[in-house]
Amino acid sequence: MYTVWFVNMKPKKSEKGAGTAPFMFRTDPWGNGSYSALLNEDPLGKWSMIMVVQHPNGDPKDMKNMVGALKASL
Repeated sequence: MYTVWFVNMKPKKSEKGAGTAPFMFRTDPWGNGSYSALLNEDPLGKWSMIMVVQHPNGDPKDMKNMVGALKASL
């Protein structure tokens, strides 16, 4: 289970889910997955990066036990 977020680290950490809650996708047994979302606003200039995080327990609402999987600058 993975979720997708727009993130800023400065001046303080803030995040917003990319698309519609729960912002999640699953992978197949080989690790292949995809995610697409319609956005209400352009993230460029407002957010510094996009992050994909893994939820090892399968609960996309569990933000305490998430593990970073991928991040890219916007």
